[in-house]
Amino acid sequence: MNDPHVKALLYRVDHASTFNYEQAEPCERDLPEFLIRIESEHAVVEPKQHFATAEEARAVVEPFLRAWELDAALTRDNPDVLRFVYLRPEILDRNPPPGSAVLYPQTGQYTLTGHEPTLRLGLTEYPAPPSGLSISPGVAAMFDRWSRYKAGQALLGDTADFCRGALEGGMGRQAAADHYRIDRPVIDKLGDLAGRKGGPQARKYKGYAAPYTEPERAWLEAALKSIIRRAAEMAHDPDTGRCLITMDDLPPL
Repeated sequence: MNDPHVKALLYRVDHASTFNYEQAEPCERDLPEFLIRIESEHAVVEPKQHFATAEEARAVVEPFLRAWELDAALTRDNPDVLRFVYLRPEILDRNPPPGSAVLYPQTGQYTLTGHEPTLRLGLTEYPAPPSGLSISPGVAAMFDRWSRYKAGQALLGDTADFCRGALEGGMGRQAAADHYRIDRPVIDKLGDLAGRKGGPQARKYKGYAAPYTEPERAWLEAALKSIIRRAAEMAHDPDTGRCLITMDDLPPL
């Protein structure tokens, strides 16, 4: 009887067309559950435990990859700086019939893309693997809305209000401030700017006549990244003590 074992999962490292990792040094991360190596814009992930199917292995590996994407995006202020695109598994048959191949391929995702000629920034290193971050449904929702804003597909006012609402959830503003260790004035200011200002980026009609100033826009963008990162930290470990995020940690208004 066949005894399939996932030897590795293969991914392509995708990114915006404005830069590339062709000259980047190889990156390796040895974790308790798997070993990951990235080189030449491809990633090989080797699980350290037995998985009979690629789906089982991906369920363990990909939460870490999604956290890596989030960390890189927030650090470099670009949601397209790093994406792991699944290609296929390498499956080892640990009990093959006599004379059969040891490894057999499985189908995966292959994508050919083309880009208009553009100036490309060559990076000499891959974004560092994350530490202490996890993706919860709330974090994923906030990150998706922020990514859409960065891509010009969502308004800043809507994004700010959406993330404020996701942060508060059903616990209320003060409880959310205490839980996430975010000073109440930060959340209050986020809600205030989202509700009463914005100009073309306003979420409400009354804010259309009051465009964001450049300091307000910079503050909102910095606050959103700080809030999303803090939510990802809490999703990873809610019991670890963390510094309070205050107005002093954000750009001046």
